[in-house]
Amino acid sequence: FDTTFWPSTRVFTSPSFLEYTSWSLLFADLHAHVVAIPFTVTALGLATLLFLDGSTRYSARGVALRITLGTVVGALFGINTWDFISFGGVVGVVIVLARVPLFWQPPAKADGTPILGEVILVTLFSRAVALVWDLLLFGSSAALCVWLYRQGVSFRPAGGWGWVSNHEFNSFLKLLRIMGYWVVGMLAVVGVLTWDRIKTRAFLSVPHLLIGGLLLALTFLPGILSVGQGREFQPWETFGYVSLLICLTYVALWGTSDSNEVKALSIFIAGAGALIVILEIFFLLDRMNTLFKGYMAVWMLSGLGTVVGGYFAYQALKMRGSKIAQMTARYVAYALVALLVIGTSVNVFAIVRLKRVPVRHFTFDGIAYLQDMNRDDAALIEWLNKNIVGTPTILEAHGDAYREYTRISMHTGLPTVLGWEHHAKQRGLSEPGALERRKAIQTIYVSDDIEQVKKLLLDHHVDFIVVGGVERSTYRRLNEAKFEQHPELFTKVISFGNSSLYVTYFSKYNQIYGSGMRK
Repeated sequence: FDTTFWPSTRVFTSPSFLEYTSWSLLFADLHAHVVAIPFTVTALGLATLLFLDGSTRYSARGVALRITLGTVVGALFGINTWDFISFGGVVGVVIVLARVPLFWQPPAKADGTPILGEVILVTLFSRAVALVWDLLLFGSSAALCVWLYRQGVSFRPAGGWGWVSNHEFNSFLKLLRIMGYWVVGMLAVVGVLTWDRIKTRAFLSVPHLLIGGLLLALTFLPGILSVGQGREFQPWETFGYVSLLICLTYVALWGTSDSNEVKALSIFIAGAGALIVILEIFFLLDRMNTLFKGYMAVWMLSGLGTVVGGYFAYQALKMRGSKIAQMTARYVAYALVALLVIGTSVNVFAIVRLKRVPVRHFTFDGIAYLQDMNRDDAALIEWLNKNIVGTPTILEAHGDAYREYTRISMHTGLPTVLGWEHHAKQRGLSEPGALERRKAIQTIYVSDDIEQVKKLLLDHHVDFIVVGGVERSTYRRLNEAKFEQHPELFTKVISFGNSSLYVTYFSKYNQIYGSGMRK
């Protein structure tokens, strides 16, 4: 399963990669892009309500809807900033294009036709007032959430934005591998609705075709600009797919449909396509996390586009009265559901059978495996979870990410001086700051200079110090004797085999555990 499961759940384009959404969900991955899912779903639902119901815009219900939507989108800034950008952009488009009730009915000519100038005036005036109103309510509530977050967390993320390098582009085949159901599904839905429009000749007008052609051309613009930056290779086949999708979405869904539900759907489908192009051309902070976080939005928008759009496509086939087309659509839907069930079942079975630890435990207890990995650390972690109240700072060995380091912090939720360094830097820790903390941890464990050790403990507000097998193997010159020889600075709280926990003299927890608890 090691050789079949991992390739089936990830798409690699070195030095970055993207995991299937099912992988994140099946492994209960608590990365920000997964934690944010309930908030992004809520944001899309509220945005749809805002788009469909323009008549209550100036009522108490409309005010509450816009403030709630702004609060949810603003919360994404702290939960997963990539989603704040992606879904904030989609919601912004929804607000700009939402239904707007006219303030007065434009007068008509004697023959009953409206006066064009009056129609333009009332439409522009009504839209301008509505846009200011929406942005005031939505923008102020979102800005308040961002401001409150920045008051509690004052940092500037390391990195910036830039153009993706040639060798980091994902080919269209890899796009099919990562979300083939939705990639094919969106195009199939739009294709059916386009066929329906052709049958009724509903969209064959010069303005619609010109705007559709303009959208098709604009989709290639980021790739052309990227070539101008010196990156000759581009994923043109991906751009071709997205350009066709957005062009047909406009002419078959937005431009000619009388259904506001279909128009809202077209925004989500076009948004998914636009995000694909943006994510393949640009990165924010770093390429890997841009893919991780950004493609979650693509997955959600394209999934909605396929499933909800499938309903409208089937209704269009039903209206045309083609029994063969309806039957074909039903069997395609059955096949899609069957593939989804089979694929998910295979991955669930692979996870259950995958032997990543000495002994598999079929349980919802996420730390049950520790008993077979390191029994002493497992006992210490269990003791901390049961006995420690509050959030004291834990000192433990520092090392490479995705290994045994930071095991006490990650299994207790307690802060540590320096966790996985790359992740800490992503959240605003500077390179000099990381280097200083790394040296401080090593000094505390190996130095004989008690005064220096005392200063570092105070500087980093260390409450508890862990001395176990990981610390001994990481710091070969670990001066373990000093923790026993200086009771004025350290007090042993408890021991489990080779793993011991000490409380520092200045910690508030010293009043509780200062007398020592040996086991």
